[in-house]
Amino acid sequence: MVLVRARASAERAPCPACGTVSARVHSRYVRRLAGTAVGGRPVMIELQVRRFRCRQRSCTQATFAEQVDGLIQNQRSAVVETRSTATPPPPSVLAAESHQLRGRR
Repeated sequence: MVLVRARASAERAPCPACGTVSARVHSRYVRRLAGTAVGGRPVMIELQVRRFRCRQRSCTQATFAEQVDGLIQNQRSAVVETRSTATPPPPSVLAAESHQLRGRR
């Protein structure tokens, strides 16, 4: 198995409920995403995700998890996406995602 450990590098994230941008971290946790096989070996991505506090007192969502565009939107859709992919992504896609996770372009 290929294990990829990553974390997002954005300093701030917008609240999905009200759009207020926050830099105040509430907590951290690890999401485990099963990826498609690379070279015949299964891939597991362990992504450290931060929960932010919404700064807007009137917002109905006190905390929210950061999102990594193109990789996860929520855990359910990520699991469905990875299981339904029949062919592995080309190496250029994997490299682009890895650069994005490291905060490089």
